[in-house]
Amino acid sequence: MSGGKGAFYRRLTSQLIARGVSIVHDPYYYSKYDLLIIASNFSVLRSIPKNKKVILRLDGLAFDKNDKYISVFKKRVNGIIYQAHFCKYLFDRFIFKCHKNHRIIYNGADASIYAKIKPVSTDYQYNFISFANWKKSHRLLDIVESFLMTESDLSKLWIAGSLLDAKVPENKMRKYRRNKRLKFLGSIPYRKIIKYLKMVNGSIHIRWCDSCPNSVVETICAGVPVITNNMSGTSEIVAVSGGIVLSLDGSLKCFPGKKMRPPPIDRVKLAQSIDRMTNESFNVVYKHVDINYVAKKYLSFSKKILHSK
Repeated sequence: MSGGKGAFYRRLTSQLIARGVSIVHDPYYYSKYDLLIIASNFSVLRSIPKNKKVILRLDGLAFDKNDKYISVFKKRVNGIIYQAHFCKYLFDRFIFKCHKNHRIIYNGADASIYAKIKPVSTDYQYNFISFANWKKSHRLLDIVESFLMTESDLSKLWIAGSLLDAKVPENKMRKYRRNKRLKFLGSIPYRKIIKYLKMVNGSIHIRWCDSCPNSVVETICAGVPVITNNMSGTSEIVAVSGGIVLSLDGSLKCFPGKKMRPPPIDRVKLAQSIDRMTNESFNVVYKHVDINYVAKKYLSFSKKILHSK
């Protein structure tokens, strides 16, 4: 599947190490450094000496209102890195209004790896991909049904990822698996995913309150245009990358919890956008999500916080 959060951290740390940054896992050594960037493991905030500066990189929202580390967060953090403006909006609205120094820095992928990748072969003129570790909020039914509404019989949708948590009725799955325009690849490694990315004309990523998914970042770095929806951090990335952002969701009225059922979408509008992507060419820009650029932004913000009063 997608390289995922772990792959992003490996890419980022590799870039930062090359620029002279130390990666520290043992709190014993925290006192040696003037500034620390903490990623996800908020419990270590209590282990950092009070005279050290701290940047917290939030993975999505990361907290809820009752999180025991919220009070430590308020006292100890000097700067925050959000994955997207959407994440900051949700945090300020549903957790607490935060006035600390912050930067919006998207996740990144290595665009250079795609040049040597050979695409998989296909008999279809137009090919689309949608991949995830599928959950109910990932709207697989909406994506498939919208795709089957498109005008061209010369197009095919390749679907990768585990379906265990997708909540698709079994009778629907039997019907889908018999359709020649749909191909379910199952859970496949990232090294195979990128071969499909080299082959497809576009990617369909319709989600409910995504923050900054690595699957989209990797897709854009492969030069593939993305169709996505407005209620997500993904829409920000796609809007400046050369894809299609659809207004499918209304405003949020409460915190988007994991158990919430995503609202219905306009499948006709999505189908029309898929048709548009078969008829138009898209110039995909990926500089803002290239891992080299992302690492530079992390360093720039770190220097700002280090020298702030």
